[in-house]
Amino acid sequence: MRQIHFPLIKVWGLRLIGVFVLLAAIFWVSAHLFVPGLVQKTVAQYGNQIGYDIAYHDLSLSPLRLRIEIDGLHLAKNGGNKLLEFKKLVVSLKWTKLALGELGLDEIVLDEPKLLVEKRAPKGKSTQNALWNWQELMQAIEKNLPPTDPKENKKPLKISVDELLVHKASLRLIDASSNLK
Repeated sequence: MRQIHFPLIKVWGLRLIGVFVLLAAIFWVSAHLFVPGLVQKTVAQYGNQIGYDIAYHDLSLSPLRLRIEIDGLHLAKNGGNKLLEFKKLVVSLKWTKLALGELGLDEIVLDEPKLLVEKRAPKGKSTQNALWNWQELMQAIEKNLPPTDPKENKKPLKISVDELLVHKASLRLIDASSNLK
């Protein structure tokens, strides 16, 4: 029996595989080399816009696993104390929940989180009118939000977290008006 050869199909098949491998390599290189630097620059610009310092040491993205690892993240008011600091923050998303239009978090790992909740009055002002540092942050973020369309029908976002792991957490609570430290 005679064997039939399809050299044209073989050539195009190899070309398609080559293009797919090339696109996968470009995607991987951009996700590991270019995107972390772009994200760091964008986050720093937004922090300056709202009057806060937002920075981190290293960002690792795994787009196919929907996993983000951030080392050395900190959030501080410009010229002030750090509100939030992590040695490492890991967030893993779920494909299935995203496909349904929900925000499904498979895992959140907080390694050595440090949280500061502080209420200090500005110099020369009453301590009764002082805001907590997190209230100030929310006000700064709200000022920079784009205006919303009142006609737009808002549907609540469903958020689920399967696993939350916290290692060596610390909380500092300071209220100058009641001498709470």
